[in-house]
Amino acid sequence: RPDSQLSAHLAAAAQPPPWTRTMDDLRAPAATWGNELKAYEKEKRRVVDEGFMRGQQLRLPKGLVQQQERVFDPLLQRFRDSGVESQQRHMEERERVAHLNR
Repeated sequence: RPDSQLSAHLAAAAQPPPWTRTMDDLRAPAATWGNELKAYEKEKRRVVDEGFMRGQQLRLPKGLVQQQERVFDPLLQRFRDSGVESQQRHMEERERVAHLNR
């Protein structure tokens, strides 16, 4: 019995802890369809992508969204400055005509 307990302990120690698994490890093909579904569910619900853990996250300076909303009215879907709005309309019209004439 002590030998079987020792071999079970060594086998458990040889496996890396679950938090060190990478996305590639989780995406590896499973033995059965059910295991594949369980791995997919675990990947989508319980695993944090490594990309979120690297480097500093994008920071938005205070008031940036409000500043952008002052330039473009999200409710009316128009630029507040009439010059910018007409310039944008002309550019969109040119692109629309070029797309339809191809």
